[in-house]
Amino acid sequence: MGIFVYSYAMMMQDIEWLRRKYESRLKVRLAGRSVLGREIPELIVGGEEGPQGRTDDTLRHVLIHAGMHGREYLNCALVMRQTEDFLKEKAGYGKVCFHVLPMVNPDGVEICQRHDALWKANGRGVDLNRNFDAGWETYRGQKEPGGIGYKGERPGSEPEVQVILDIEKKHSIAACISYHSTGSIIYWDYGCTGKLKKAEERLAGVLAEVTGYQIRSTVKRRADEAGCSDYFVQKCGIPAVTIETGRGKCPLEETEFGRIYEENRRVWEKTALFVREADAEAAAK
Repeated sequence: MGIFVYSYAMMMQDIEWLRRKYESRLKVRLAGRSVLGREIPELIVGGEEGPQGRTDDTLRHVLIHAGMHGREYLNCALVMRQTEDFLKEKAGYGKVCFHVLPMVNPDGVEICQRHDALWKANGRGVDLNRNFDAGWETYRGQKEPGGIGYKGERPGSEPEVQVILDIEKKHSIAACISYHSTGSIIYWDYGCTGKLKKAEERLAGVLAEVTGYQIRSTVKRRADEAGCSDYFVQKCGIPAVTIETGRGKCPLEETEFGRIYEENRRVWEKTALFVREADAEAAAK
């Protein structure tokens, strides 16, 4: 079968098709541009009040993103499929609104598909998941720009990272799901304590239940920091997990997509339930 292929052009075509078919229920926003000028679209769906630019304070927002690493583009197709399922099934999760970044790093995806199959970084050689202001100072990695492990000149230096930071600033984000590959693992425990750690563990647990993935503590594993989930937990106080899909090496084989889709088919539903239950518990106190 070979390597699964999902390009930036394919994603943009799919977004336009969804926009035309579900115009009343899908908002497509230009969230920013990559280093090389490619558009980074944000898909907004859900919430009883609809996604048409309202600033309803009662809405609860969930951020889901994929494709932060160039070679992990199978997950871009996965979150696009999740978005289509939500729209097609007319799913409704109350006041929970989803903000989806299906391809955070379009330049990296293009470089990976056209030039270097192992490329993870963005268009100027910065590893976006090492560019967040949470452990950035102590993370060493590579000293020069390249395909993997260079953290950039300063935290948040990359426009692709700024897209995520801007969404967090604009909305009351209740949970963040970062899709990466590989390992069929859900990483949690990004160094917080108390109620936030319990919430983070509960989110990881409910997602592990539906995906069948193992959960793993980044603290116990001594994982690298300066990632998106590190930032959301440590700096924003928001529950966040990283879902690592797949079992093979990246880029993943085409044969993996069907299983990965089935494993992650209920992630949105369970995340929305987590948000609603957390709100109900807070209101009862």
